[in-house]
Amino acid sequence: MAPRRELEVQAAWHQQVHRSRVATLALAPGGASLWSGCDAAAPLQDVEHNDEAPVVIVSCEDGSTRCTTARMPACNVRLLQPLQSEDGTAGPLLCVTGDGCFNLLEEQQSSGGGGGTEVAVCSSTPLPGTPAAAAAAAAPQPGVAGEQQGAAGEGEAAAPAEQQPAELGGGKPADQPAEHGGSDDCSSANGGTTAGPVYVAESGYRGHREGYLFRAGALGPGYYRKDVVRRYCSPAVGAAAPAAAPAEAAVAPAQGAVPQTAAEGPPVDAVAAAPAGPSSSSCGSGGSCGSCGSGGTVQPADMPAGASAGAPGPATPNGAAPLGGAAARRYIQRLLRAPPSMHAALLSPCGVLLYTASLGPRDCSVRVWGLLPGGGGDGGPQPELHRTLHGHTAPVLSLALSPCGGLLLTGSYDQTVRVWSTADWHCLRVLKGHGGGVRAMAVAPDGSTLYSAAADNTIRAWSMRHWVCLRTMHGRHDDTTWPACLALSPDGSLLASGSTGLFGASTIKLFQTADGGGREAGDCLASFVQLKFDQKGGTSALLFSPDGSTLYSGASDGTLAAWKLSWKEAPPAGRPGSGGLRRGFL
Repeated sequence: MAPRRELEVQAAWHQQVHRSRVATLALAPGGASLWSGCDAAAPLQDVEHNDEAPVVIVSCEDGSTRCTTARMPACNVRLLQPLQSEDGTAGPLLCVTGDGCFNLLEEQQSSGGGGGTEVAVCSSTPLPGTPAAAAAAAAPQPGVAGEQQGAAGEGEAAAPAEQQPAELGGGKPADQPAEHGGSDDCSSANGGTTAGPVYVAESGYRGHREGYLFRAGALGPGYYRKDVVRRYCSPAVGAAAPAAAPAEAAVAPAQGAVPQTAAEGPPVDAVAAAPAGPSSSSCGSGGSCGSCGSGGTVQPADMPAGASAGAPGPATPNGAAPLGGAAARRYIQRLLRAPPSMHAALLSPCGVLLYTASLGPRDCSVRVWGLLPGGGGDGGPQPELHRTLHGHTAPVLSLALSPCGGLLLTGSYDQTVRVWSTADWHCLRVLKGHGGGVRAMAVAPDGSTLYSAAADNTIRAWSMRHWVCLRTMHGRHDDTTWPACLALSPDGSLLASGSTGLFGASTIKLFQTADGGGREAGDCLASFVQLKFDQKGGTSALLFSPDGSTLYSGASDGTLAAWKLSWKEAPPAGRPGSGGLRRGFL
C-alpha cells in the first residue's frame, strides 16, 4: 500500500498590483516574471476615472512590480500569451482586450531614461466588427483636432457642424433644429466659445475632454458636445438607436437574473439616458450626466436586491466601502455607460487561430480568427475573421482547447458545454448537467478529461473519449460562492479552483485528480484564502508554475499572491493531525 501523503501550502508573497479585478495571468519565458492583466476599463465605485495600466509585470520571486504598460488606453484584458519568433526565440506578448483589440507587447527600456523598463505596444490591430474597430474607423485624423483648436484660439470663425467630417458625427439630422441660435459651438466656462465636432466615437471612456460628455447616444458610444447631449442622448433617441451602433450601453445579466422584455419597460439604453427628473445640472445633459450626481435610477445587475441608487450603499465586487447618494448614482451610471466586453479569448497551440467569446450580453456566438503573419501593423499578425460558431442560446463565458487543438470546448450561460471540431467546425457534442452558467474549464494535459465549473457550485469531470460525466463535486466551496476559475498543474495531478461571491467567503481549493498517494480522485487536499472572509468578490485567475511547485492567484481586489506547494508524509492513523480530509464526490 502506498504511503499516505499530505499537501502543504505556504504563502510566499501577497502584493497589491491593480485597483481592478485581475482577469488573466501568464508566465514570461523562463518563469522569472509574471504578466498580469486586469479589467482596467471596468467602472470602480471609489474611483471616478480608472486610468491604471492594464498590464503589469511582477517578479515571481517576491511579487514586486517590475514595469507597467506605457501609452496603452484603459481596457479589459482577456488574453496574455507569450509568442515565439520564427527562429524559436522568445517573441512579443500577445494581448487581446475586451473591446476587440489585438496588441503585441514587448518589454523595452524606458523612454524617460534612468535605466528602467516599460511594456511598449509594438502593434495594435482592432478585430473587424468590434468596438475597437468602430472606434478606430471613427477616430479623427492626426492633427485635425489640433488645427481646429489652433484656429479657435486665434479668433477665427469655427466651421459649422455640417462641414465636420461624417465620421466625427458632424452631420446633423435634417429634422433636428440647431440649438443656441443655430450654432453648434460649445460654450466654455469662461464665457467664450470653442469649436469641435458634435460627436467623437470611442468604444469606452478615455478620460475627461473639455466641453464633452461620454454617452451612448444615437450615433453610438463616444464623446458628445455638451450643447447637443439633449438632442442625441434623450430617452426617445436612445430607444430608437440604430442596431448597427458600435456598442451597446448594457451590462451582462447576473447569474439567475430574468432578462427584461419589452412589456416590462423600456430597454436599458433608454433608461440609462433618461433623466431622473427636473434637474439644475449645469452640464446641459438633462440630468443624465454622471459628473453632476443626477441621473437615472436603474439598478445594476451586481447590486443586492432591494438596494436603490439613492440609498447608502451597494458595495462593489472589488470590496470598496459602500457609498451613498450622488456617489452611488454616479457609479451606477458608469456601469450603464460601460461598453460591451468579450468574456474570453484563447489562442490555438500552433498560434494561427484566435478564438473569442460573446462580445456583449446579446451575443451568443464564438468567433474564429485566422492570424496572417506579417499582415498587421509593424509587421505583426493580421487577424481575419475565419468562422462564426452559433449554437449556444446565451452568452459564452469560457473557452478551452484539447492539447492538440483538434477540439474546441465552449461553456455558456445556457448551462451547457459544446464540443466543436476544429477540422470542419461542426458541433460534436452538447454536454448537459450543470445547473448554472459554465464559468471556467480546464483540460487534462493528456487530453483524457475535461473539468468544468459552474455557478451552481459544482465541478464536473467529463471523459473526453466517451463524453460522459465521470464524477461531480458538489458544494466544494461555501454555499454563497461558486467556482469562477480553474487551473491544472503541468502533470495534471492537481486541480485548483477559486471561488467568488457577492457576500465574501471566497476560497482556493486543491483537488487530487487521480487515485494515488493513499487517496482517491476528487479528494480535497488543501483549502486556503486570499481575501478576507467578509470581503466581497473572490479569486478571479489561477496559474501553476512550469514545475508545479507554485500556484499564482489573482483576486477581484487587484491583489496577486504566490503559494508554495510541497508534499510530506502524513502522520500515522490515530495520532494528532491524522483525522484526514473530507471527500467531495457524490
